[in-house]
Amino acid sequence: MHARFHHVLVLAGLAVVYWVAGKLGLQLAFVHPSATAVWPPTGLTLAALLLFGYRVWPGIFLGAYLVNISTAGSMATSLGLAVGNTLEGLVGAYLVNRFANGRNAFDRPQDVLKFAVLAGLGSTSVSATIGVTSLSLGGYADWANYGAIWLTWWLGDAAGDLILAPLLILWGTRLNAPWPQAQVLEAAVLGLLIVLIGQAAFSGVLFDESQKYPLEFLCLPLLVWTALRFGPREAATATFLIAAIAVWGTLHGSGPFARDTPNESLLLLQAFMGTSAMIALSVVAAVSAYRQTGVVCGEEQRQSQKMEAIGRVAGGIAHDFNNILTVIAGYSGMLMETGSLGRKDRSAIEQIAQATRRASSLTAQLLAFSRRQLVQPMVLNLNEVISHMESMRNRLIGKDMVLSTVLAPSLGPVKLDPSQVDQVLLNLVVNARDAMPQGGQLTIETANVELGKAYVRQHAGSRSGPHIMLAVTDTGVGMDGATKARMFEAFFTTKGPGKGTGLGLATVYGIVKQSGGYITVDSEPGSGTTVKVYFPRIDEPLSSDKPLMGDNPSIENRMSASA
Repeated sequence: MHARFHHVLVLAGLAVVYWVAGKLGLQLAFVHPSATAVWPPTGLTLAALLLFGYRVWPGIFLGAYLVNISTAGSMATSLGLAVGNTLEGLVGAYLVNRFANGRNAFDRPQDVLKFAVLAGLGSTSVSATIGVTSLSLGGYADWANYGAIWLTWWLGDAAGDLILAPLLILWGTRLNAPWPQAQVLEAAVLGLLIVLIGQAAFSGVLFDESQKYPLEFLCLPLLVWTALRFGPREAATATFLIAAIAVWGTLHGSGPFARDTPNESLLLLQAFMGTSAMIALSVVAAVSAYRQTGVVCGEEQRQSQKMEAIGRVAGGIAHDFNNILTVIAGYSGMLMETGSLGRKDRSAIEQIAQATRRASSLTAQLLAFSRRQLVQPMVLNLNEVISHMESMRNRLIGKDMVLSTVLAPSLGPVKLDPSQVDQVLLNLVVNARDAMPQGGQLTIETANVELGKAYVRQHAGSRSGPHIMLAVTDTGVGMDGATKARMFEAFFTTKGPGKGTGLGLATVYGIVKQSGGYITVDSEPGSGTTVKVYFPRIDEPLSSDKPLMGDNPSIENRMSASA
């Protein structure tokens, strides 16, 4: 009941805000009472649908209907205009979610461009076409003026999507840390310069209005400054502030865009400001991506070097330790074959043999981590390996978890040691299970993927080309940044004493690297974890020998130890 009441309040508030914004925009309707070059509701609609979801569309429809029924036209034309306004927002939100990374569209330059094309230029034609056609069919607009009304309508909606929507989306999603004092001072100086230069460029404060000097270019360095020194939220704010000053000055006949009619002046201004907004957001996205790539690559390189050093030490110790275990296991077997042993002595030797097997299993994992494990690679299909291990996985996860597999058809082959594939799957499943103590959803997925050069530049250690992806996703507790940074280190574990060796994921890391693959982890506290492993895809026929998938004794020993 409380959730439903809250939803109704959101719809009512959205309708009221839409009505107020629409009435303000229609104060600048010069070519037709329902068409204006400044239409904030379009940006409000797109931001609301991206922030709150498609379910808020009734509030948008109600607000649009109230604006139009109280402006011009009949009930039928007002309904048509409301349908066009609502459909425009839904189409824009769907396209941005589907192709431009949704509310995170301003994180990458290519997504900013997609946002501008799909939402700013594409979806806005829906409302303009439906709206002007409805007015013309109802007799409230002259067909001879269809083109002029449509252009004004479309450009006003486009400016709303390109200038106002980014501002609302970024302020609704970005909770930045407090600025240091120096950055606060810099922001204050930047804001003051925006006001002063905006007034000079668009309001004729410093120059004779009759001269119409083209000073609008002075605003571009300020937007670039904002993009380089701050973030996308601040860049969108600076753009909106300049646009507000420019509209005010242009309506009073000042600035470089002032023409014979106010509508023509606003159309030119909106085209300039929409372009400037996308340039500023693209610059800040490119700068952020460049910085993030440098940080990620540097961190991955340091982590890789550290893992290499640990692996060399662990591999040397494991190799020598394995030789000792071989001697212990041999003498234990010889003693067990002695017929004169008493019951107590035989039990003690069995305990020694069992401990030796467990130690041998740990040694095998250390050798895998250090990439010194002897391997017998075969051309495999990962789908077949996953299917063969089904019974083992079901015993491992228990009844309180739901296991699902999403296996790609026509999956390409890989060349791997079958026992190592078993180890990778087992360890990833065990870690996913341990992350869901109260139960949850565990998903194993495979896919054919192509790692491009752009991906390789952002992920140190990866290689471009065709790969097979193996992903294990859980709905567990997730990990913070500090845990993710150390999760592949040997002997690092977040489990309690006696509940983990800290070698499971280290083994996975070593096997993947030994196989020429790449591994990534996506996790946030409370949001689960997805581990993706990329193995190189090859063009060879599958091996004729059937590997013993799921029947590796060492795998069974580790499964028993982890259960």
